Amino acid sequence: MSTSPKSAASTNGIYQLADDKTGAELALEFVEMHQPVRKLQQDGRYFACTDFRRQGSQDEYYDIDFWLDDKSGTVTVGEVRVHKVPQQEGGVWVQIPRYNFDGLNYEEVK
Repeated sequence: MSTSPKSAASTNGIYQLADDKTGAELALEFVEMHQPVRKLQQDGRYFACTDFRRQGSQDEYYDIDFWLDDKSGTVTVGEVRVHKVPQQEGGVWVQIPRYNFDGLNYEEVK
């Protein structure tokens, strides 16, 4: 399912995202973007993997994936998916993946 992102600027720096599996509304704080960004060979879109933390939490991290398109000369977000979700195991928060990238052909963008 493709999710349209809401502007973080309009929500005081909080990224509002509907979970593409559960439909739950997530309020997330940006932490970092993973490096490198990748370019998908099959369709030329870029792929950026990022970490966000649940608003108000110190330990609940989400891995959010963004598919980016620059065909119009401006980079736009085309699809957003929740890749990993926080789950408590043995009193410690860990990230549980929902999908993997087997068979995805890409090149690293520096």
